[in-house]
Amino acid sequence: MRIKLLLVIVSLFFVSFVIISCLESDGTIEYSSDDTIHAFELDSIYGKIYPFTIDQINGTIYNIDSVPFTADTIINKILITRLDALGYVFTGDTILTLSDSLDLSKTMEQPLKLKVFAPNNVDTKDYTVEVRIHKQDPDSLVWTKMTSSFFAEGEPGKQKSVILGESIFVYTSNTAEAYYTLLSNGREWTKVKVDNLPANIKLSSILAFRDELYVLTEDNKVYSSGDGTSWNENSALSGNDVEAFVASFPDAITGIKKDEKGILKFCVTNADLSRWETGREVPETFLTENISSTVYKTKT
Repeated sequence: MRIKLLLVIVSLFFVSFVIISCLESDGTIEYSSDDTIHAFELDSIYGKIYPFTIDQINGTIYNIDSVPFTADTIINKILITRLDALGYVFTGDTILTLSDSLDLSKTMEQPLKLKVFAPNNVDTKDYTVEVRIHKQDPDSLVWTKMTSSFFAEGEPGKQKSVILGESIFVYTSNTAEAYYTLLSNGREWTKVKVDNLPANIKLSSILAFRDELYVLTEDNKVYSSGDGTSWNENSALSGNDVEAFVASFPDAITGIKKDEKGILKFCVTNADLSRWETGREVPETFLTENISSTVYKTKT
C-alpha cells in the first residue's frame, strides 16, 4: 500500500513539473538580427595567408596585397578556410559550404556574390568577394608591338628616342629628318623635316630638359630645340670640352667634361644654364658614352 501511494505521489509530481514547464515556455524567443560577415580567409597561396579587408558599408571583401601573377592556377580551385557569420551564407541559391573549393580567378571582373541571412531569418546583407591578382609578373617587362617599322627604306642604323612634352621623337644618323608620335597613341608615326641639326651629333646624347631637347656634337658644341625639329646652337654651354651628357634633373643637366689637364670630371649646369660647373673626377669604370637615364619622383 505504501509503495502504491509513493508511485501516485511521484506521478503527480511529474505531471506538475510538465505543466509548470509548459507554462514557462509561452515567452517569445528573439533571434539575432546580425547579418554581417565578421572574418574571411582563404587557404594559403604559395605558403602565405593573404589578409582580406571587409568593407561593411559597401559590402565588399577584398585583399589589399594582390596575390602573385602565377596564382591564377591556385585560386581557380581554392577553399575558403574561414567565414565568420552568425546566420547562413548563400552563394546563388546554395548554402556556402567551406569544404567545397571555388573558382575565384575571375573575381576582379565578376566578383563572387554572397548573401547572409541573419539568425532571425529576416535581415539579410549582400557581399561581393574580389580576389585581387597581379596582372603581370612584376619582375618581367611585357612588350606589346604597337606598329610595324616606320622606316620606309629599311632600318637606318643607330637610333635615339626621347620624350618631349606629349610626344616621342626618334632620331637617326640622318639628321635631316625625325619621326614622332603622341604618347597617347604610339601606333601612328609621322616623318618630319629637321632643320639645323649638325651631321656630327652624338646621337646617344640627346636628352630632354625643361621642355627642350639638348644634344652634343663631336666638336664639343651643344644644340637645343623647343619643338624637336628646329635646332640652334647654345653658345653658353658649347665649347667647354663636354664629352657626354649623363642625365637631366629638374634643375640641371649633368655631364662629363675634360679639365685643362685632360682629366675627365663630372660637371653640372648652373641654375640659368649659363655655364658648366666642374665636380669630382670620373671613376675609370664609369660609362662615358651611349648613356641612357631616367629621373622620376617617388611618393615619399
